[in-house]
Amino acid sequence: METYVVLGRLTEKATANLKDPALIEDSFKASEEVGGELKGFYVTMGRYDFVAIWEFPDDDAMMKATLRVGATGAVRTETLKAISWDKVKKMIQKI
Repeated sequence: METYVVLGRLTEKATANLKDPALIEDSFKASEEVGGELKGFYVTMGRYDFVAIWEFPDDDAMMKATLRVGATGAVRTETLKAISWDKVKKMIQKI
């Protein structure tokens, strides 16, 4: 499984329906349907409204989830692929 950090901002559509958490939770389900597993979800203060940590089998599954969630119009996201330090150390040793 690959790890992804998703930084998100709620759109006007989402903030207008803020009392209905289903709008956000439905995006969790859409991501799980393509093989994703939510590892952490945090509401944040500052430039982004939330940070989510996801695991997906591969980049294709992550892209499908991103497109499905983006199509709802509720959030805008920026995705960072995260690579564990142990994996990076192994890469460095091969250089």
